[in-house]
Amino acid sequence: MNHLAHLRLSPPHPHWRVGALLGDFVRGQELAEHPTEVRLGIRLHRAIDAFTDGHPAFVSSRRRIEGSMRRFSGVLVDVFYDHFLLRRFAELTNDENPTVFAQGTYAMLRQHRALLRGEIAVHLDRMIENRWLEKAQDLAGVRAVLRRITMRSKRGFELERGADELERNYDAMAADFDMFWPQVASFARDRVQELCADPALHCDVGLALP
Repeated sequence: MNHLAHLRLSPPHPHWRVGALLGDFVRGQELAEHPTEVRLGIRLHRAIDAFTDGHPAFVSSRRRIEGSMRRFSGVLVDVFYDHFLLRRFAELTNDENPTVFAQGTYAMLRQHRALLRGEIAVHLDRMIENRWLEKAQDLAGVRAVLRRITMRSKRGFELERGADELERNYDAMAADFDMFWPQVASFARDRVQELCADPALHCDVGLALP
């Protein structure tokens, strides 16, 4: 899952959403350095990633990608699913629209930027400046997001070309996403409740999940 989905599936507490953003960046003992709710957000992020990687719909979407882009299928489908979420955001999440959600999230993360360090703090600044959360609403936006990922990777491949795979498989991947989203939303809700049920942890969050 890419940033938009992780942030939307996280409870609307600032520390949880910081954790949702940090899930791909924190390593090893760094986890213990963060406040409780940030650690919970990181754990939720990783649980969602594990659920996603093994979900039949996500696996099917990856298998639809052919040729030289096949080895990047996981990254591509993450972005494609953010696109489908954006296209049906109000319907699927009960939020007014993706731009309102994104702007509120940017403001929340900016207020808690001190919890972010180094690379991720710079990443947040660029995400806000370029409005990456709501960027992938159309194919041009998907290409822009993939182009940005290519620039960050510094591996020399042109991930932007992967958008052709979305265009070629659009209806089939949309159907995959339609199967996947309600199940990952349910999984996230249950996982949050499990994390907050642990007496060793302290949670003060709203469970306003999809």
